[in-house]
Amino acid sequence: MFNAMLDPLPTEWGGHKIASDFRIGIQITNALTDPELTDAERLGIATWLLFEDAVDPEQGAEALGWFLNGWSTDRNDGKKDAAPVMSFDVDQWRIIAAFKAQYGIDLTTERMHYWLFMGLLVNLQDCAFTKVIDVRTRKVAPKASPEEKKHLREAKRRYSLKEEEMSASEKAKKEEARDQFLAMLKRGR
Repeated sequence: MFNAMLDPLPTEWGGHKIASDFRIGIQITNALTDPELTDAERLGIATWLLFEDAVDPEQGAEALGWFLNGWSTDRNDGKKDAAPVMSFDVDQWRIIAAFKAQYGIDLTTERMHYWLFMGLLVNLQDCAFTKVIDVRTRKVAPKASPEEKKHLREAKRRYSLKEEEMSASEKAKKEEARDQFLAMLKRGR
């Protein structure tokens, strides 16, 4: 078992150098959850981001699972299709503020391994970020008063991760950026 207090944080997998910065981990997470991409595009982009050289897709998928989850020592409850409770895009300012306040780390300038970042993220103490996560995950109690139910539903709506409908021009810009990135990916770095 890996122990961050004893072992150096990994910078390679299977003899291949990896890009281990937390920003790469965030980009990989965003690529793997992008509903606009096909499964093959998600895997291709995520693998391209992680490795500094080419690897076969099967190795890439295995390595991505290791990279994204290798830091966690908690047991997985097996709920793979659970609704997401956070977004690196939506929650960016809450995460930045929490790291600055609790750890004195400026995430806009700091260089940090993805595993260290995730270990710190999941251990944040009471802050705006953890309060929003609590709102998103809290169930509306049947015995709560009508006012409490209304308040929680309003908070859940305010902090919802469901995207609003994009205008046609916004969709076109996003598709154009995606197509340009995929073309760059096919050409190589």
